[in-house]
Amino acid sequence: MLFLLGAALSVGSLSAQSGSMNQMLNDYLVVKEALVKGDVKQASTGAGQLVATITTVDLATLSETDKKAFSAVSAELLKQAQVIAGAKEVEKQRAGLAALSQQLWPLVKGSDAIGRTVFYDYCPMKQSYWLSAEVAIRNPFYGSQMLGCGKVDDKINE
Repeated sequence: MLFLLGAALSVGSLSAQSGSMNQMLNDYLVVKEALVKGDVKQASTGAGQLVATITTVDLATLSETDKKAFSAVSAELLKQAQVIAGAKEVEKQRAGLAALSQQLWPLVKGSDAIGRTVFYDYCPMKQSYWLSAEVAIRNPFYGSQMLGCGKVDDKINE
C-alpha cells in the first residue's frame, strides 16, 4: 500500500511538471494560431493567458533541467508575451511572436516534460521562426497572404 502511495505521488509530481511546460506551449500555440488568422484580439487574449502561465510556474514542480532553462529565459518570455498582449496592431504582435519563439524553442526542445511532437518552422521572408504542433506550414507572420511560406527547420518527439 505504501508503495502504491509513493507511485501516486510520483505520477502527480510528473503531472505538475509536465503541466507547466505544456500549458506554456498550449498558450503559445493559441497566440500563434490567432496570428495565422490575423486576429489581434484573440492573439492578445492568448498572450494574456501566456503571461499568467509564465508568472505562475512553480519552479519546485520542474525538473532540474527545465528549472535551469526556464529561469534563464522566463524574463524574456514574459516580456514578449506582454508585448503581444498589449499590442493593438498585428505586425507588432507578429514581431513579438518572433522574439518569443526564439526564447521558447530551446526551452521546449530541451524539456523532458513535453511529450508530443513540436515543429520549429522557419519563414525565409521574415527570417524568423515559430513553433507548431503540426507538420503543415501555417505562417503566423504573413497569415493568409503567404500561409504556406516556410519550412520545418527542426522537431522534437516525432
